[in-house]
Amino acid sequence: MPYFDDPSQESVDEAFDRAMDMMRGSGFNVSQAVGVVVDNKLDIMGYTRPERDGNLIVVSENALKSGFVEGLLVHEIAHIYRSSINHPSHNRRIFSSVLRKFSRKLKRDYQKDAVIGIMNHLEDLYADDIAFMALINGKALSPSMLGRFIQGWVKEKPARTGNSERDRWNNAIIMLSNSFAISNMERHSLPDANFRARDTNLKFLYAINPSAAERFGYFNRLMVGMRDDIGDKEFKAMLEEYVRTFLEVVKAI
Repeated sequence: MPYFDDPSQESVDEAFDRAMDMMRGSGFNVSQAVGVVVDNKLDIMGYTRPERDGNLIVVSENALKSGFVEGLLVHEIAHIYRSSINHPSHNRRIFSSVLRKFSRKLKRDYQKDAVIGIMNHLEDLYADDIAFMALINGKALSPSMLGRFIQGWVKEKPARTGNSERDRWNNAIIMLSNSFAISNMERHSLPDANFRARDTNLKFLYAINPSAAERFGYFNRLMVGMRDDIGDKEFKAMLEEYVRTFLEVVKAI
């Protein structure tokens, strides 16, 4: 069981109330019960877990100190909202089906984890469509502040550990993470001050195999162009193509 600190709990309760107000103010009403607790031993920013009567958001003490706890909470609530309306991007059956389709090609745990991670990028993009709207409408963050925040997600240096197989996977993961960040900015017209995200990503792409780097455009276009009104069948087909292309990039790198 996590240890909960009362002053921290009071602080996160207040942030949670503001986050729910921002969501409602942008037209996103969560009908399910949602609770929030602080775990001062948690080594990540936070996560959401299903409970018998709803959902529980668990927040780390570091998240409270980061100054971005409201953003984290709005993002987690956006995931809960997407799940509550049965949006394809949050349909676990679709994700499980696609993962099974490629399971024979994923011989090691880290390979399976990589595919789960890159599929979660699409889930996060759909959650951020809601979260960013709520944060900007609620004046918690401006577009320029969000842009500067996301710029920090883009990585410049490829993995060079000497383990060629792991490096291929890690560099393909970096490509997808960079695409996630840049595409998120493009989806919401967030400014890329001094073209920092663009230039950082270009340095990464110049450092890897050119045939792999060329595939960045595919991921960027897919992530920017995903429609909100997509159906289950179309989303599943898109997800399969997305994973298949990722595995091709792993080989090319």
